[in-house]
This record gives sequence, C-alpha cells and structure tokens, in this order.
Amino acid sequence: MITPYKVTHDGIELIGICDVLDLVDPNGTVEYMETGRLVREWCAANDATTYTAPREDFSEWIAADKAREAGVSRVVCEDLS
Repeated sequence: MITPYKVTHDGIELIGICDVLDLVDPNGTVEYMETGRLVREWCAANDATTYTAPREDFSEWIAADKAREAGVSRVVCEDLS
C-alpha cells in the first residue's frame, strides 16, 4: 500500500512529495496541473494531509503538527527550494 520513504515524528509519518508523485504517476505522464488532484486523492485515501513551505521556513515538526491538527497520521511534505 504505502511504500514511499518516510520519517516519523511522534507517531506522524512524514512522506516526501516526490515519493507520492512516483506512486500516483509512476510513468511521469500526467500533466503538472493534474498532479495536485492526484496527490489530494492519495492523501484522502491514505489518512494524510499536505505541508508545503519554502526551504528557509520548512520544519518537519510543523508538518507533524499540521497532521495532528488535521486528525491524520501522515503528512506529505514539499520543500519549496
């Protein structure tokens, strides 16, 4: 089911956006604008939310807090570098 690389912070799984994109679009054929919808669908089906921040503001702890606030056990993280 879930195979992407992940890190755990206090019981919350942090999953990299690239790993989820590899799951939802393994051949890289989906248009960029459509990938957001696929990631949201993956999150809905896998008890997850998303967290995106510029590199200078990115925090795994904030990502984990966002997941807790959303009542989910996973968060798909995107570092906008």
